[in-house]
Order: sequence, then structure tokens, then C-alpha cells
Amino acid sequence: MRRKHILLVLFFIFVVQLFLYQGSLSSKRELEAGQEAYEALAESRSETPEYIQALPSTKENLETPIESSPHMIFKEVTIESNPFAKYFSINPDFAGWLTIEDTKINYPVTRGSDNAYYLKHSFEKKKSELGSIFMDYRNVGMGVDSHTVLYGHYTESGFMFGDLDRYLSRKYLDAHPEIVFSDPYTERRYRIFSVHVSPPDGAILPVGISGEEFLQYVNQLKEYSVHSLDVSVTEKDHILTLVTCNYGIKDGRLFIHAVEISDK
Repeated sequence: MRRKHILLVLFFIFVVQLFLYQGSLSSKRELEAGQEAYEALAESRSETPEYIQALPSTKENLETPIESSPHMIFKEVTIESNPFAKYFSINPDFAGWLTIEDTKINYPVTRGSDNAYYLKHSFEKKKSELGSIFMDYRNVGMGVDSHTVLYGHYTESGFMFGDLDRYLSRKYLDAHPEIVFSDPYTERRYRIFSVHVSPPDGAILPVGISGEEFLQYVNQLKEYSVHSLDVSVTEKDHILTLVTCNYGIKDGRLFIHAVEISDK
């Protein structure tokens, strides 16, 4: 009887382990499928944009010949369609595109009505463990905000914001000091000025500050940084913050702060 009980217990343990193993495989497949969808979106960015020809035959369209109107100069005009237009058609919450060289970070950015929805939904608004890279709902976007905040999940595989923990290494930071966040109309480049880890309740992320308050906040971020970085930030500048989880401390968060350098 005792032997029978032992065999039952061993069988039960085997079934549980098999269930957990199948669950982990399923979760891994879901993550890989989610990343493949984002990679397909990234590849579509390199497609040749369509062109719209305006005034295809200018001279023929004029009732009065150009020779008799010396003060009127007409030129053939070509208008390039916005390459980001297709992403608006996929998701009206599209807010731009984030890229960091030599990382997996090459993703569309969303902006929802709160900071919860895109934690568990993909860019296509499908349920996903990877979620999306998303802008703080308090931000306006389009380069308007003095402080823009973007969130993304940490993954050990490097998907989403998994590669951000590389910035805890000074050597890596020195080799990759810039972030590119393009809104639908402008490519914006940013240089990192602070990297730090904090508990979630210790993070302060104001988005509507200016003047002296803005400079005080920037100086505070520089003091928190694990690296001493000689990057100038003035009260007229705009800054970008990337936020993800970090397990170096309990429920920790990793913050990467950068200043816009596009117009400098």
C-alpha cells in the first residue's frame, strides 16, 4: 500500500512538472510571436514610400501661356506621403517610433487614455505579455512636452526594454549615448545625461514643468545617476525618460534620462 502511495505521489509530481513545462513553452512561443509582429512592423518602415504627383503637366493646365505671364512661375511639385501614415491606420494611438542603435529597441510607440492598457496590449491592440512601448497619457507628444516619458516591459531576452539595463555599464553608455524618438513629422535625437535605479514609490515623473523647477528636477536626476555625465541641459531644453523594471532591488525601476539635441 505504501509503495502504491509513493507511486501516486511521483505520478502527481510528474504531471505537475509536465504542465509547468508546457506552460513555459507556450509563454515563450507567445513572446516570440509578439516580437515577430513588432519586427514585421519595423521592417515595413524601410519600404519605399509612395509619391503623389501634383500638377503633372503644368504648362498644359494653364489657360494663359507662361510666355504671356512673366511674373507667374509654375514648377512641377512632388509630395512625399508620410511614411508613418500606415501606422495610424493600424492604431490611431500611434505616437512615434523609438530606436536605439545595436539593441532590439526598434518599436512603434503608443499613447493611451491611461498608463495601464498598453502594459498588456500590443500595438495592434491584441492581448500580449510583451505589451507595447507607450507614452505617459499625460504627455501631449509631437515635441510639445518639456518632459516626455516612455514605458516598456523588461524581458531577459532583450525584447521591449530588456536591453536598457546595459546602460548600467559606463562602457556601453559611452558607445551608445543617443536615443532616437521620431514623432510622425520630426526625427528627434536625444543624448543621455542620467541613468539610475529607484524603488517605484521613489520615482517622480512630472511632465509639465518649466523654468527653475525644470532645472532643479534635471539637477536632481544628475545627482541620482550612477554615471557622472558632462551633458548640458538648459531650461529651454526638452528631455525624454525611458522607464522599465529592474530587479537589482525589490520592485525596482530603471530610468534613462536624455536631453533633445536635434536642434543644437
